[in-house]
Amino acid sequence: MRKKHIVLHPQLSIHEISLSSGIPEHKLRYYERQGILRPPRSNENTYRYFEANEMYLALNCQLLRSLGFSMQETKYILHESSREEYRDMLENRADEIDREIERLFAARRRIWGMLNHLDTPPGQITLRQRVALYGIYSTRKKYYQIGNDELNRLTKETNRRLPDCFMCYVISPEEFFSGAEHLTEEWGRFSSKPFADDNGLVETLPASLCVCGVLSSPIRVPFTRTDFAPFLQYIEDNDLEICGKTIGEIFNLFGKNRKKKLVSVSIPVRPKK
Repeated sequence: MRKKHIVLHPQLSIHEISLSSGIPEHKLRYYERQGILRPPRSNENTYRYFEANEMYLALNCQLLRSLGFSMQETKYILHESSREEYRDMLENRADEIDREIERLFAARRRIWGMLNHLDTPPGQITLRQRVALYGIYSTRKKYYQIGNDELNRLTKETNRRLPDCFMCYVISPEEFFSGAEHLTEEWGRFSSKPFADDNGLVETLPASLCVCGVLSSPIRVPFTRTDFAPFLQYIEDNDLEICGKTIGEIFNLFGKNRKKKLVSVSIPVRPKK
């Protein structure tokens, strides 16, 4: 069977444009409705006849849309933008893609971290390096003494940082040193990236070697010293000492037992002096 070759004439029907470009006819009609393609109507009938250049506009429209440009931006690029504007729009889009790549890497790190918590049996304790973390607290009174505008700004910033930003409990080393059974925790939102700290509200937890694991269920908040007994024993047995704030997340495990929780633990330590 002989192949059918499409010959480009000065004027092409929408069917010929579709065959030549591989773009479905319904999509070409959509491009026309959006003002990307502007074929004149024939005086003899109501058919639309496209110039050959319209096919290249359609192909460039497909390309720009695949790069993430909106239809409005695509229309502006193809019909109105200057060379300099086109370059600026491409550079801006490249920056947006870089930020999206960064967000996806953060999402993957979070997923692997959550999987690690799920796969770690209670009682299994490991030493790991914790990166520096930057946090704002939601349980400190001074938060509400600076006005709602700043509070809202910081809260919105943490929401924009998802999935890199997470809510966690924080226990100071003094709580463990005191020997009291009941521990007092704070709650905050922490991220691996610094915040714009205008009012001294952002606290930095430096990178540190940490004793890590998960608490055994059932867990109730506020925590008790008994909850952390295996970790404290591990620290003692390995001639370590607590050197910073303990943090961790609480995950609700849904299913038949909706009250079951998974609590991660990260206690900064160093060798005893």
